[in-house]
Amino acid sequence: MDNIVVIILAAGSSNRLGQPKQLIKYEGRSFIRLSVENCLGAKLKRVLVVLGSQSNRLAKEINDLPVRKVVNKNWERGIGSSLSFGLKKATRFWPDATGILISLSDQPLVTSMHITELVQLFTDSKKAIVASGYNGSFGPPLIFDRKFVGELSQLSGDKGAKSVLQNYPDEITIVDFPQGSLDVDTIEDLDKLKKNHRDKG
Repeated sequence: MDNIVVIILAAGSSNRLGQPKQLIKYEGRSFIRLSVENCLGAKLKRVLVVLGSQSNRLAKEINDLPVRKVVNKNWERGIGSSLSFGLKKATRFWPDATGILISLSDQPLVTSMHITELVQLFTDSKKAIVASGYNGSFGPPLIFDRKFVGELSQLSGDKGAKSVLQNYPDEITIVDFPQGSLDVDTIEDLDKLKKNHRDKG
């Protein structure tokens, strides 16, 4: 686990939602803090958070946590830009990384247990990619073997990690995680999350 690097993408401005989704509270914690604490709770020590829009406000949410924070000044170019930026920084900080775990700050139903399961499968299996399965497909949180760093670092615009995933279907192992389908992009998504919280209560 010590050689797995985490990149949490939290740079977007949440235009469709109309407020910074990273600061929305779920079960008493902001999304961005939840994302970080889930990874730390899975015993991952090398965590990098990529900030962009409203970086100072977001940084305050996690300043007390043992993570590295970087600001992508070109965050408006899209998630591909932030992922590429984060990868370059992460591999510079931790050049001996064997795996890259990519997580988003808008999947509040992800848990430390799920992160642990992804890491365990990546460590034990011979597959080079371990992804979360939901909505009949797969996506983040996910782990790439280091051999994909070069290709991932070339991403730009709105092309995220999924554009690389699609090139290697035989290299992927999937961990079912239906809750991963809820990412908060709109008011409707936020309403679903609140309903989920009420149902749990």
